Amino acid sequence: ECILCMFLREIKVEEDDATRTLDTISNESDSASAASTTTSTQLRTSSFVVPKTSPLQSMKNTFRKGSFRRYMMLGIILTNIKVIWRHLDATLPKYMIRKFGVDVPFGSIIAIEPLSIMLSTPIIAFFAENSESLPMVLIGVSVASLSPIFVVIFPNFIWAFCIFLVLFGLSESIW
Repeated sequence: ECILCMFLREIKVEEDDATRTLDTISNESDSASAASTTTSTQLRTSSFVVPKTSPLQSMKNTFRKGSFRRYMMLGIILTNIKVIWRHLDATLPKYMIRKFGVDVPFGSIIAIEPLSIMLSTPIIAFFAENSESLPMVLIGVSVASLSPIFVVIFPNFIWAFCIFLVLFGLSESIW
């Protein structure tokens, strides 16, 4: 994804010989419709032309943009949260068997996380209907990163694992 984003450019919207931005066009159409004197203009998109810069220069231009750096940072943060998901599949069952014995119902305990997602998603969607996406992602990631704290503080109790999975499912519902 990130490599593709480095080489994307804007597509120009043209009106006759002048190039204008979409904001200018929409503002003019709003004012024109308000004055009831609309004019019919033909808009067309120009063909995509690859800039004649070297790939290194294109990468430099992309890395200078703050929006790209924020996108990369979000990707890095979310990659670290994915490690917790992998932990649920790969290491948590083995850890629970070693900690609590072979009779521990780790399959039922791990099933708490999808149940938490199914129950909390409609509620969170209702309350977050008018919220922006990025703050919701950051809140969800924060809850996900704090969810294993119960397992760290209370490693000898199965209920700590259950709280961890409920909070982790809740965080996934948020973001």
